[in-house]
Amino acid sequence: MNKTKGFTLIELITTISIILILSSMLVPNVLGYIKKTYEAKAQDTANLVFSSAMESYMKEDGFIKEDVEECLSENLKIKDINFSVCEPSDEKSINVDFKYKDVNYEVQINGEDCNYVFKKS
Repeated sequence: MNKTKGFTLIELITTISIILILSSMLVPNVLGYIKKTYEAKAQDTANLVFSSAMESYMKEDGFIKEDVEECLSENLKIKDINFSVCEPSDEKSINVDFKYKDVNYEVQINGEDCNYVFKKS
């Protein structure tokens, strides 16, 4: 009796198809987790923008664009995010825009009530 060691073609095709089916279920989950981490980082960045802007607000008792930009550049050393501070409509509120992973975000800060609104633009 002549027996050869190894796998048959059917066994190899079955194994490869099982691996492909499992990986096709895994990829969408991984992409969903990556998107959630990007959103979480954007939310954390908004928190940092708020605290930096409020630091400027407490120094001057109002928002001044140049002071907010200076506080942001001192406190936030994030390389992959660029910030844009809008001219304040009054001294009690200011908007800060930033872009992360090709998505624009906006932080509307109200210094008088000490709160902020974070949203995608």
